[in-house]
Amino acid sequence: MGDALRCYRPVRAPSARLICFPHGGSGPAFYRTWADLVPPDVEISVAAYPGRQERLAEPPATTVDRLVEPVVAELRDVGPVALFGHSMGAVVAYEVAHRLVETGRTPVALFVSAHRPPHRLGERTERPDAELAALLRHLGGVDPVLLDDPELVDLVLDPLRTDHRLMTRYQPTRRGPLPVPVVGYAGADDPLVDPADLAGWADLTSAGACVRVWPGDHFYLVPQAARLLADMTARLRADEEVIA
Repeated sequence: MGDALRCYRPVRAPSARLICFPHGGSGPAFYRTWADLVPPDVEISVAAYPGRQERLAEPPATTVDRLVEPVVAELRDVGPVALFGHSMGAVVAYEVAHRLVETGRTPVALFVSAHRPPHRLGERTERPDAELAALLRHLGGVDPVLLDDPELVDLVLDPLRTDHRLMTRYQPTRRGPLPVPVVGYAGADDPLVDPADLAGWADLTSAGACVRVWPGDHFYLVPQAARLLADMTARLRADEEVIA
């Protein structure tokens, strides 16, 4: 793997490869434990966005395109992959899927979590730091001690601010539907995304779509990680029955 992807447990000739895309403000470490929750023949790699964690010294990407291009370049010499993105990562995964299709390397599945489809994002405006911090407190996913410490809060807010600005400026390109099955996941009590919003992903695929709702909020995938991965793994092993 190069700089754009991290693989915490490489697998020789895996039966399935799942590429994960972190949510806004996050990095690959969020998915570090996932490799221990899948069968030994399944390989998980995670997108490592510049400007955070191991790539902290690098300037952050300012557009979705700049996040996507290096990932696509690294995947060109890899076998068939499935893509999973949570929150902002769902949009990044969607854009990666389109570029892979354009290069003749169609993904076997696109799994999107806790995010509206790109064509239904509506108008977005940038939030000031105080609102971003309040949103983090409301959603969870970060230790509140970090938000209370004036010397540490910027470590949390800097990457989130960058990703929030990136997403407010994101404008999806008008394209034909993906020839890739899409499965949408959501927490039943997510304050940002109603599970019904995920039904709109069906408009962006010609290969079928379905939605699964799990107990929990925006970060339902933390307590539900094992069940979520079991669901995705079963779908990948079913091949053409991904959306069954």
